[in-house]
This record gives sequence, structure tokens and C-alpha cells, in this order.
Amino acid sequence: MTPVLTYFWDGLQVTAKELFLLFGPGLVFGLTIHYLAEVIRHACLRLMGVNFFAWLTAPGTMVHELGHAFFCVLFGHGVRELALFKPHEKESLGHVTHTYNPRNPYHMIGHFFIGTGPIWFGAAVLYGLAVWLLGRGIPMPGVDAGFSMNDFPATLGQIGLAGGQAFLGLLDLALFRHWPVYVFLYLAFSIGAHMTLSLSDLGGAAKGFAYLAGVVLLVNWATAWAGVWSQSACIFLLRPLSAMYGVMAFAMILSALLALVLSLLAAWVGRPKTGAAGARGDTF
Repeated sequence: MTPVLTYFWDGLQVTAKELFLLFGPGLVFGLTIHYLAEVIRHACLRLMGVNFFAWLTAPGTMVHELGHAFFCVLFGHGVRELALFKPHEKESLGHVTHTYNPRNPYHMIGHFFIGTGPIWFGAAVLYGLAVWLLGRGIPMPGVDAGFSMNDFPATLGQIGLAGGQAFLGLLDLALFRHWPVYVFLYLAFSIGAHMTLSLSDLGGAAKGFAYLAGVVLLVNWATAWAGVWSQSACIFLLRPLSAMYGVMAFAMILSALLALVLSLLAAWVGRPKTGAAGARGDTF
């Protein structure tokens, strides 16, 4: 392979690694939580009717829609309508309607973050709630955590280790002697149940991912000769993201436990309640 082709191939590989490390785990968590939320919702339908789940997790719906709206504002989209919680709508529990300029690359990149916004925004809200209600932050890996773009498997392992430490930081049994921890657990479940990626969310995110990947690739091609500063920026971002992945894991396990309990109860009760299941999709 010629030096020129090697240069461009290396840039392509680095871009793929950066995008996967920064966004891959969060998207996997979002899809998994979405599946668990559907299991919980259907179990609630069989046990108590669909509206019970909607009202039980109302705070999570509001945070979900605020996640869309936050990134709309951040990326310069005009927010025409914001409905944080509308349980009686047939198609969704809330929605964000926004406008943008399709010729503006920054607006188009924003579609990725707007579509996946409930994941990142929800995790950030849970982090803030942990500080406020539990009186502690979530452990974040240090600058010497061992992240390296040159050792991809080791970096994935370090992300998992850092996320695990953040997760364990929320399981201090001493906290359960105080009432705020139970408020936190409820809000963690409620918000976690809506840190999801519905089909409409994924459709919006896909619209911007190609632009995002293209810009990152061009930056890597344009700057690779000058050093690895883009890789250093990626590693810098992995520190807070690893802590957020621990938060996501905590919310996911809470959802999994509740999904198991409610599914067993629904199977024991048997006959489903009358009513339509509805849909969770967002219009934004």
C-alpha cells in the first residue's frame, strides 16, 4: 500500500475507533433499556392498564423530552413546540417539534445528538441527582486510567472497569439507611425507563450520524500529519463518558429487575387487562 493510501486508511480506522468508543456503549445501553421498558410497559398493561406505567414514569418522560429539546437548542434548531408529558396522546407520551436548515452542517450533525439526547441528558441528570440526593459524586477515572487509541481492546476494558466503579459507587449499603436514597432509586428507574431509543429517535439520529462521521473523518485526515490531538480529545472525553456508562448500567439493572418481577406477576395473574398498548415513539 502506498504512503498516501496508508495515510487515508489510518485516518479511516482512527475515525471508526473514536466514534465507536465515544458513542457505541451508550447506544447499546439505550437499545437495551428500550427493550426492558417495553417489557415493563406490557407487564403493567396486563396487571393494571397502560396508563399506570405512563404516570409511574412521568418524570422520566419529561427528562426524555428535555433531552431532545436541550440538544435542539445546543445545535441551533428552533423549538416550535415542547410537550413534556401528554399521557392521553395515542402516538406518544410527549414530543418536541423543531425546525432546522438542511444546508447547515452544524444543524445536520445536531440530528444525531437530538435523536440520542435522552441517553446523554438522562445520564447527566442522574449524575446530578446522585450528588444532590446521595451527597456524593460518581467515581470518574483519572487521567492515568490507561485509555489508549493504540490498544483498542485494553481501552474497552478500561471503559468497562471505570463504568463498573461508577456503578459500585451507587451501591453503598450505608446509603440505604437514609430516605433520599429511595427517592433516588425511584427517579433512577423512572428516568432510566425513558433513556431509550425509539424508532423515531433512531431515524433522527441516523440523519445526523453520516454528517458527524464525515466531519470527524475529514478532521482526522486534515490533522493526522500534525500529531494525534484528535485522539487525545477522544481519550479526554472518555473519562466523563465512562462514569455516565456506570450510571446507565445502574438504570438498566434497575429496569431489568423490575421487568423480571412484573413479568412474573403478569404471568401469574394471567389474563391481560382490556385496552390498547399504545406506542412510545417521539415526534421531534
